[in-house]
Amino acid sequence: PLDAARVARLACQGRVEAQTAFEVAGRYLGIALASLTTTLNLEAAIICGGVAPSLELMLPSLVNELRMRCFPQILTDFSILRGEL
Repeated sequence: PLDAARVARLACQGRVEAQTAFEVAGRYLGIALASLTTTLNLEAAIICGGVAPSLELMLPSLVNELRMRCFPQILTDFSILRGEL
């Protein structure tokens, strides 16, 4: 069975399907974060859980969505962080 860690390994090995999965996930996460950030004027988003170790794979599409959907002033001090326990 596939889990986030295995799909991340496949993406790092160059598997296009796995890379696309993270691109799409980043896109949808970016859409959600853009809505929340614009509404609540957030300073940061902390990404936790099973996908946190593979945040780098989602980050380009996530940041792209934020840039398209948020006012530049909102993103000036906004940070995306990986949660750590």
